Amino acid sequence: PANPTIAVGQTIELQALYGSAHNSSPVEAEWISDNSNIAVISDKVINCTEPDGRNCFDFQTAVVRGISAGTAVIEAQHDLDTGKAVRDFTKVMVVIPSSSVTGQVVGIT
Repeated sequence: PANPTIAVGQTIELQALYGSAHNSSPVEAEWISDNSNIAVISDKVINCTEPDGRNCFDFQTAVVRGISAGTAVIEAQHDLDTGKAVRDFTKVMVVIPSSSVTGQVVGIT
């Protein structure tokens, strides 16, 4: 989604797409957050059968986690075979989750 909103502690997955407007596909990208105090990025861990037990990563998908309230610009950079790179950006707004606490009001004396 363009300019998504997530709550502190939540994650959202983003993919970099490359191609024409009618025919694009996910590509590997380098992901950067301009403010890691607001949102951090990690590569998506996927199930795999690596013989040494290491994690496998889906380098086409970034997992963005909200750290604190604010806005962070997330950049995806895909390197082309020509030696050039293409970049795209989205803003992720991180909000404090609203409280869903219910209960009885008690007077204190």
